[in-house]
Amino acid sequence: MALAKSGRLEEAERDLRLLLGENPGDPRLRMSLGNVLLNRGEHAAAAWEFEAVAAAHPRHAAARLWLGSARILLGAPEEAVAPLRESIALEPAGPQAHKLLGSALLEASVIRLGANAVRTDLLAEGIRAYEKACSLAPGDGETWTRLGMARDRARDRKGAEEALRRAVSLDPKSPLARLELGVLLLEKGEAAEAQRWLAEAADRAPADPRPWWRIGVLLAQRGDHAAAARALERSVSLDASFLEARYALAGSLLRSGRKEEGRAQMERFQRESRTEARIEDLEGTVRSEPGNLEARFALGARYAARGETERASLEMRRVLARDRSHADAAGMLGLLLTREGKYAEAEPHLRRALGRSRDEGLVCYGLGVCLVNTNRVDQARDPYERAARLRPEDPLVHHNLGGVRLLLGDLPGAEGSFREAVRLQPANPESWKALAQVLLRLGKPDDARAAEAEAAKREKGPAR
Repeated sequence: MALAKSGRLEEAERDLRLLLGENPGDPRLRMSLGNVLLNRGEHAAAAWEFEAVAAAHPRHAAARLWLGSARILLGAPEEAVAPLRESIALEPAGPQAHKLLGSALLEASVIRLGANAVRTDLLAEGIRAYEKACSLAPGDGETWTRLGMARDRARDRKGAEEALRRAVSLDPKSPLARLELGVLLLEKGEAAEAQRWLAEAADRAPADPRPWWRIGVLLAQRGDHAAAARALERSVSLDASFLEARYALAGSLLRSGRKEEGRAQMERFQRESRTEARIEDLEGTVRSEPGNLEARFALGARYAARGETERASLEMRRVLARDRSHADAAGMLGLLLTREGKYAEAEPHLRRALGRSRDEGLVCYGLGVCLVNTNRVDQARDPYERAARLRPEDPLVHHNLGGVRLLLGDLPGAEGSFREAVRLQPANPESWKALAQVLLRLGKPDDARAAEAEAAKREKGPAR
């Protein structure tokens, strides 16, 4: 297991398989192999190992817990419920089994009846499972976040707010808890506090377009369409397929006097909306043809375009459970996990998609984000440079590449990247600020002052 703990998962798997060949009945070895496979993203193979231990050892609670976890990751939450209930029956004081049962029940409550309905019995049981997990592990901020989201789905706004406030107090780093609390407060009309939590979510998950979308919507509701447009531009720069944000951007651009840009964004929204199948049609296809992987992938992509990250991730997991070689699903899942700040889980999916995805540049960009956020800046340069070659019109790729080059001491390269970023997206003050910093370090004070002036002008926005 020392190899697994050091991240050498392929070697760990090889050694464990050799040991199992000599001791096929050893449950500890098989459980260790299952966990290594789970960490490698081999969820179906991991489930097989856990299932074998559970079958041979009727009172092995951990095998049933990990089997449930693997089935959730495979996109089969309904099949995860039974082993998780068995694990709880064997060890009722284990908070992780209750937490996973809550996740399985919540996902199952929505999936069975489509986007606009839930199985209220499964939803209620899922909430009870989360509440039990919170009582057993009151310091687990993630479980409180999940409980808040579940209560919100059940329209218990007061209970949802209590749980989410507990989550943000317990976990100062969680972007999801802050995003969900911000959205809840925005819907309650508490805009000032909502904006603070959404800003914190954006700061903690820089690759997630959803906080900027919500901030843009909030500013538009206040009537500050110039500021709203800047926030929404940030959102669509992070995910060009995010149609909800693009629609809101078009409206704010039109209302802030940037009519030509607004019309262009509205035309793009309408064009991309027409070319995509309707979600309701795709859900019908998937229910009648569960093995239709292209329809399932398209459905997940449409969920992602609506900002429904969890549902999108689940569909990508279901595609990969049936076809592990589906590069586009692996890439999309990796990008969705990157949005949520789950960089360690995202990386193997992105690497699996490299060289085989329809949007190789976006996959490279996502891998670069993961490497930077796991303190491997030197390794991030190559995927970012590949992304810049493949997506030459993407300002965010050039901005991030400039940041990596700056951290690595390549000031001329950083200058070139930031200049390209401001050329492609002159309204982004962050790229102007970064360019000013580089120019100052290069001994170009006049150019640096000019870039700082541009940044200040962009932050103020156009006159209304």
